[in-house]
Amino acid sequence: VRDATVVVLGLGSIGGEATLRFPIPVVEPYVRAGFSYAWQGNASYSITTPTAPPVVHNTTVYGWAFNSAVGIDIYVANWFTIGGGIGFDLLNMSRKSDPSAPCMGVTDICPSQAGDAVGYNLRGYGQITFRF
Repeated sequence: VRDATVVVLGLGSIGGEATLRFPIPVVEPYVRAGFSYAWQGNASYSITTPTAPPVVHNTTVYGWAFNSAVGIDIYVANWFTIGGGIGFDLLNMSRKSDPSAPCMGVTDICPSQAGDAVGYNLRGYGQITFRF
């Protein structure tokens, strides 16, 4: 019997984002998009067996992230807007293999093989903005 403990410390990204606004009197529709490089800090697996002490295996996890949104701001006054929109985020992370790490069963984690994961998020949001 093998046991695995996954230790994950942080997820970071660095990138850019651009917004295109269409200033029309009273309303301001916009489109936003961004792209970034993403990484997971210190992804390690501590594997123990009944006959051996724990062994820590490190992997490198990295990938990219994309975000976008469409929305509208309504000017209640020159200094105050209310608005809302719909946003979509996509994250794709890849894990390099660690050939010295054994698999922990048929359906469990297998750090000796490379891995890929994709996550997405679709959301609606509202906002209030005070302009100074």
